[in-house]
Amino acid sequence: MGALTLYSMMKIWFEAFWKPHPDKSWQLPARPRLKPAYIGLGALVLVTLWMGLYPEPILGFVIDAAAMLRGGPL
Repeated sequence: MGALTLYSMMKIWFEAFWKPHPDKSWQLPARPRLKPAYIGLGALVLVTLWMGLYPEPILGFVIDAAAMLRGGPL
């Protein structure tokens, strides 16, 4: 089963990223706008660091949610 999944994902990857662009006149922009990507990446880095350094609020929420799903007391 894993080999079939790998095959299908490789096929998708090759089709999406390794084929030439369908529009032959398309070119890369002269100045790519990377600021939004850097802002998003920075936000994800900060959230990940916060979750790693201060896990107590998230753990409390997860434990309460698990108890509610289990149907037991909080």
